[in-house]
Amino acid sequence: MDMKKPATVPPAAGGRRTGGETSPGSGWAARSRASVVDDHSRLAYSEALPDEKAPTVLAFTIRALQFYRQCGITHVEEVMADNHPGYTHSLGFKALLTQGIKRLTIKPYNPQRNGNV
Repeated sequence: MDMKKPATVPPAAGGRRTGGETSPGSGWAARSRASVVDDHSRLAYSEALPDEKAPTVLAFTIRALQFYRQCGITHVEEVMADNHPGYTHSLGFKALLTQGIKRLTIKPYNPQRNGNV
């Protein structure tokens, strides 16, 4: 499981060279992308999310688990994620994983593993 924040997308009016506004509050879309990949089947689930806050991460995880259930993957043993606060400090995420799912985190400051879904 991984969260990415791609570059911001300018509004349809364009940037400062075309006369459009460029401040983040004036139409710039900064969205996060969350992805999950099943280790056995390599089936991937991904969504664009409005932010990286804990309730958003929890809702995404629930939707991902429902997606895998619909595809016939009913038993989840482990979830490997980086040390994003939405995974490590969220009480809702911890409560979800107490239902028989083990949470694994990657080694901090390990660029070889971070960002690789």
